[in-house]
Amino acid sequence: MHVHLQADDMGLGKTLQSIAVSWTCLRQGFPSCSPACKRVIIVCPTSLINNWASEFDKWIPMNNLTVFVISDLSRDGAASQIGMYRKEPRNNGHVLIIS
Repeated sequence: MHVHLQADDMGLGKTLQSIAVSWTCLRQGFPSCSPACKRVIIVCPTSLINNWASEFDKWIPMNNLTVFVISDLSRDGAASQIGMYRKEPRNNGHVLIIS
């Protein structure tokens, strides 16, 4: 398990840096050149979920990456959305954004 935490001030590019690291890990690896990971999970406050989704859309074309946003805060709704995320084929690289 890898955990990537950043505690810099606002406006220094933490989101873009995290997106770049995520994209790199989903697309390349070492030594076999296969991806270093198949899925990425972004855990953030509920108020920032849509911001993260917008930033992924801004920096990485959506036809190259599938971004799942868990916006339903009810237990059953979130479980259903997570189930959809887990069943999705892994060949396109996937990001889950959840609070």
